[in-house]
Amino acid sequence: MRQSGRSPIPFALHVLTNPSLLGMTVAAALLTELFYANIVERAVAEQRFAEIALASIPTALARPLLDGCTLVVARGVARELQVGAWEMLREGVRAWPRLLAVNVFSGLFVGVASLFLVVPGLVLAVRYALASSAAFEDRCGLLASLQRSSELSRGRFWQIALTLGTLFGAVIAFSFLAELAAVIPRLEEVAWIPVTSTIGSDIAFSLVTAACWCVFATARAPATVGVDDEASPRG
Repeated sequence: MRQSGRSPIPFALHVLTNPSLLGMTVAAALLTELFYANIVERAVAEQRFAEIALASIPTALARPLLDGCTLVVARGVARELQVGAWEMLREGVRAWPRLLAVNVFSGLFVGVASLFLVVPGLVLAVRYALASSAAFEDRCGLLASLQRSSELSRGRFWQIALTLGTLFGAVIAFSFLAELAAVIPRLEEVAWIPVTSTIGSDIAFSLVTAACWCVFATARAPATVGVDDEASPRG
């Protein structure tokens, strides 16, 4: 499959036009909002801190599944194939254990680095941005995925940083919308605002995953010509 040089964000937007992926992302966001509205907010109000901590576990477990489904569809888009819901879920579930490990430990490494200085944390975030794609496409283990991501991100630091900055900026904007609604009396009772914020944030996170896959596929292609160039995004 030929290499296209397609920009990561337009490619990611194309990936999110898949009806099955978009529907699953919206459904997951609605379930998350329902969960938080009924459990987390009550626990916060009653200061049950153990429940607040445990409440983050379902979201942490669900995100790798969404990432896996996004990666399946991204690969299908690159091959100009329409990926159905069953194939998306089947392959996403298969990749879930690897993606969970990568998400947890890369997040941990970035978080620890950020405690000391912000810049090292940002550098690690960029360096490990392609780890989920490596775990999915190359079926790497945890350490091999992180190493593969570090190798492929060399020379692409600013491309990855600008892509992540743009898309995470969207996540922050949607979160700010929810916070703004909470402090403005007239908006506080508008139920659709926090729901829209959660849906927008989940879509932005899926866009991050798809955009990073695009960078990964483009970086990986020269090393895999004649072996397995199926991952390279088409124009």
